Amino acid sequence: MKSFRTHRLATCALALIGVGLNGAHAQASVSFADRVCNIKDYGAEGARLTPETTAFQKAIDDCAGKGGGTVEVPRGWYYTGPIFLKSNIRLNIAKYAVVQFATDPSLYGTTQHPVTPEGKNADVALVNVRNAENVAITGEGTLDGQGNVWWEWMRNFWRDSEAAHSGAANQRQKVTRPRLLLATHSKNLLIEGVTLTNAPSFHVVLTDMDDVTIRKTSILSPAPSPNTDAIDPINSRNVLIEDNVISCGDDIVAIKGSGFDPKHPDAVTSNIVIRNNKIFAGHGVSIGSGTSGGIHHVVIENNEFVGSLHGFRIKTRRGYGGEVSDVTFRNNTMRDVQNVLTISSYFQYAPLDLKKAGGELGKGGMMILDLIYPPEDEPAQPFVKNQTPDIHDITVEGLTVTGAEAAGIVFGLPEKELTAITFRDVHIEAKTGLIVRNARVRTDKAVISVKTGKPVELQRHGTVTSGKK
Repeated sequence: MKSFRTHRLATCALALIGVGLNGAHAQASVSFADRVCNIKDYGAEGARLTPETTAFQKAIDDCAGKGGGTVEVPRGWYYTGPIFLKSNIRLNIAKYAVVQFATDPSLYGTTQHPVTPEGKNADVALVNVRNAENVAITGEGTLDGQGNVWWEWMRNFWRDSEAAHSGAANQRQKVTRPRLLLATHSKNLLIEGVTLTNAPSFHVVLTDMDDVTIRKTSILSPAPSPNTDAIDPINSRNVLIEDNVISCGDDIVAIKGSGFDPKHPDAVTSNIVIRNNKIFAGHGVSIGSGTSGGIHHVVIENNEFVGSLHGFRIKTRRGYGGEVSDVTFRNNTMRDVQNVLTISSYFQYAPLDLKKAGGELGKGGMMILDLIYPPEDEPAQPFVKNQTPDIHDITVEGLTVTGAEAAGIVFGLPEKELTAITFRDVHIEAKTGLIVRNARVRTDKAVISVKTGKPVELQRHGTVTSGKK
């Protein structure tokens, strides 16, 4: 067995190299006792048909009770319900081990169909980490959420739901399906090497977490799979996401900061580093939509996007907005993405049935993919702290894009324009250009080449200034 102390030191060193230049401290630091608790010693047989939840949980609980160590899942096919990891536990999924999770909604505290139009959130995830420290999921095996069962249940419900006909109803829907991994109120979590696939809804959700590393994982679900975000850091700090392969049906990463927290008065979410990832299908590396608690110091660098629906997004809206600042997108490449860039203080869903969306467009409004934007002469509303979006000091530099459909949008509000938005060394080739509204953008060596229309369209209170700052 490898030395976990050596593993811990390597984790620290890798996280600090490169991040220190940006002033961030994003990492997990974990170490485990040499103890190994093999699930087969606790009754697991890998029979594929019979749930082995009890064997999994006994191995975890016994190992934790003895001071921690590695819970080993050896090669084989396993079937289980939800499991709960504890402090000082490393769950190691061996190469050629596949763990599939049961699809009975009652196991997770939800129902096959939502009980209201807004739904009922699942109470537990497939894999749970609660109020724990020093936890890891490692190995070369697979955790499979069997999401296709859940996705079809939801599609059948949505076809006749209010959300199919109303953008407002679509906006307020809850996630009624369980997450694949939900980690809450914990610190020092490492996810490394494993494949996470076919989540019922989001794959990895981090809520009120500190010191997390997600490295060299594969997070994979089909492009049409509904709401299958890959990684969602929510009200969390010091998160490093690097060297992963991600392809999913919604946000690649969705960084959220919802609700003011006096313990973190400057920003409930800070020091997030996303780098060296290969990104395929998905709705981009995103910030929002919830930003009311503040999001500060985010670095997104050296990522490769191929065929994604979106590239970068900062997406929030009145009532859920807050301060988003000190965000840097650096040295990223994109090929054949549909929409390169969205920085917007509007985030309004269209109906699920896009044929109905035209009826919700105001005169002069526009629809981009599945989102609706108001006309540029929309009147200002009162500014409300921790509710009105306040986006500033955003830098996009060293970006190279080929084969895009649209360069994107930069949209502020009439009552709060976007400021200090900088494009430096940016080269975008797209069919259509960039639209700027209620925003001040500065460019330095930025080139947008388009096939139709203007490279940059300035709408109300939109300005673009060339030259070094």
